[in-house]
Amino acid sequence: MSQNPFQSPNYQSVNVPIVPGSQPGGLAPISVISLILGAFGLFGSCIGLFGIVAAFMISRDPDFPQQVSNFDLVTGVIFSILNFIIAVALLVGSFGVLAKNGGLARTFRQTLLAAAIFAVVRMGFGIVSTAIQFNQEGDESPFGDDPEQRWIFFAAILGFSLIWGIVLAGFYIYSYLYLGRPEVKGYLASL
Repeated sequence: MSQNPFQSPNYQSVNVPIVPGSQPGGLAPISVISLILGAFGLFGSCIGLFGIVAAFMISRDPDFPQQVSNFDLVTGVIFSILNFIIAVALLVGSFGVLAKNGGLARTFRQTLLAAAIFAVVRMGFGIVSTAIQFNQEGDESPFGDDPEQRWIFFAAILGFSLIWGIVLAGFYIYSYLYLGRPEVKGYLASL
């Protein structure tokens, strides 16, 4: 056995056995973070649906300078509804783990996988949508007419979309894999 050069020679490793029926250490933080993300997702999807309805009503006014396409409205509704469903499922699953409700807790892992896939799809769609809007000219562009300002807005939106999408998908994937560990599966099955 090789000695770690950064470790004291007097250090002894301690193997702490997992007691059957005890909650794995990472389960509570994952559940709490998922509960918070679910609450924000629920709030965001409700605000998104309200904004889509408002945009639809306003854009039908011929005096309104910027029209909203039917494609944008339909995709906005679809993403808001999917976000609502996943947010509710995250809330229910994470609450099930925290409340030690076996039936609710067992669906939590599948919800995390669905949330990871949705985060990646939403990130990709956001990037493509931003690129399409960036290439629009004149009054149709939400980025303005100044080329320097357009690039700054584009880079900021693109950067935020990428970072947030990767962090969110990374958390969901890590949580999905963590809940797949045998000791965590065993604990959830015992609830």
